[in-house]
Amino acid sequence: DFMRGDQYTFHLKRIPSVMFTSLEHDDYHTPADDPEKIDYEFLQKSCQLIYEIILELANGDINLIDQGFN
Repeated sequence: DFMRGDQYTFHLKRIPSVMFTSLEHDDYHTPADDPEKIDYEFLQKSCQLIYEIILELANGDINLIDQGFN
């Protein structure tokens, strides 16, 4: 759910944002959503992939800023 994600407050202020997720689970953002459920190997691989994507975008020739966003 887009409105439950941490990026939503940025969206409300018209700040471009993105949410990376591995699929939501039933206890997402509830008291039962605790660290014991984190798959740390998957998290590490996901963070590495996100880092590489951001690095590629930052060093690329494509302008990702939507001039009509403001």
